[in-house]
Amino acid sequence: MSKILGVVLAIVILAMIGGGVYVYLTFTDKINNQDNTIDTLQAGIDELKTNTQKDKDSDLLKSSFGKIYKNDDFDYQISYSSDWSITEGLVYKVSSSQVVKFLNADEVVITVETQSSDLKGIVKEALEIKTTKEAKIGGETGERIEAVENKGGEEKVYYMVEKGDYFYVIKAAVADAEILDSIIDTFKFIT
Repeated sequence: MSKILGVVLAIVILAMIGGGVYVYLTFTDKINNQDNTIDTLQAGIDELKTNTQKDKDSDLLKSSFGKIYKNDDFDYQISYSSDWSITEGLVYKVSSSQVVKFLNADEVVITVETQSSDLKGIVKEALEIKTTKEAKIGGETGERIEAVENKGGEEKVYYMVEKGDYFYVIKAAVADAEILDSIIDTFKFIT
């Protein structure tokens, strides 16, 4: 009888050890899953905070664009900050082309080039295009392009749109892309 009791006791002890291992592994797995879920949720919260701050910064930036440059020759207007200037000598006309440069104290330069639509291909040929995506510019469908200028080797962001007989290019250095993206929202065709 003591032999049977010893076997039963051994089975009970093994069952308890096996049950303990099972419970330990089950709870460890659940804890790891909870940790992963918490990490995923925290990453989502951090991303939302970052995006919310970017939206606030962008809204603040847009609200600072209190001056309007209106171009009756090429039928567009664009807003810019009152502490920016349109530097004398950087606004000129050449046949059916025009370049307007906006400059702030930090030397951020936003350039609006307007030219005949038939020059569109030539403009794009002068670029080593990295990315292209569709963009709304003045209510028209255009493109937002990140590219390197073949001429100067500078990396820039370009917004390009064609309307009527003209092709519009609004550009800035990649470092100033956030400002350009905000200004592009103020670009309007006036006809």
